[in-house]
Amino acid sequence: MTFNKENFEHRLKGLTRSQGSIETLSLWMIHYRSSAQDAVDIWLQQFKSVNETKKLNLLYLANDVIQNGRKFGNEYIQKFKQVFPTVFKICQNFNKNNKDNINSVLQVWKERKIFDLEFIKKLNSSFGRTVKEESSNGFNNHYNGKDVNTHITTDKFVEMLAQFKYTPSCDPTIRIKVSQLDKRITDISYIKNIKDINELKKLQETLVETTKLLAEYNSSLYDECMTRSKFENDVCNLVKQYKNKMKQNTSHLKIIEKRMEELQKLRNHTKKYLTCLPDFSTIENHTSSEYSILPSVKDLFS
Repeated sequence: MTFNKENFEHRLKGLTRSQGSIETLSLWMIHYRSSAQDAVDIWLQQFKSVNETKKLNLLYLANDVIQNGRKFGNEYIQKFKQVFPTVFKICQNFNKNNKDNINSVLQVWKERKIFDLEFIKKLNSSFGRTVKEESSNGFNNHYNGKDVNTHITTDKFVEMLAQFKYTPSCDPTIRIKVSQLDKRITDISYIKNIKDINELKKLQETLVETTKLLAEYNSSLYDECMTRSKFENDVCNLVKQYKNKMKQNTSHLKIIEKRMEELQKLRNHTKKYLTCLPDFSTIENHTSSEYSILPSVKDLFS
């Protein structure tokens, strides 16, 4: 079966942010990786014509194709690399939240070495972000001492952590609904034995409702995964911040300790010097006639 452009365009238009939708189309594209050039060209045309939300969906699709397609070859990596500078330049008008989501994808590409660092920096620069290389000591230079107080506070961290108490994956209501779905919709033998058209229509309605429920739930789970991924990244950055700050404070402490040691030596030296001076308190009540500290000129030359 050959690659069908019209079919692919139709699939792209029906793409949602749900994990199932993205993974299904991703596998379809990987299957037709020999037509990667045509697929990426159509993907780019679609990207330019849709709104910001759907653009982000298409980027998630590209990410899935690139990462899962690597084991079969680098066709999509090469083709997407050619169009990504244009794509990410378009993304410079995205809102902050969507830019953060894109930045998370780029961070994954950087960590997994999907693309080289220079290319990722170029993409970040295209949509108004910058990537800084990690310093030789293993800490990201972006997180200096000031960032500890301005990036993520303890209260903010606790607030972020608390949001995971009410995630879709922990929602008992939806989990019960999913567990109680009509098992007949997945029973091929039951479907084959249906003779009544009304029963078939009723099953079709159930199938539509079930599909909608699962699509919404999958979309919520996908958003939760992205939120968790971003939170994990924030936590790693927070740890790096404090490690960097601790290293700076340790270095500063050593300098202070050295200065304290020098001051203690100076104090001991001054104290020793003071003990060698004459005790002026014993002569302050005597007049010069009674106790002359120095001989007079007459005495010296007499």
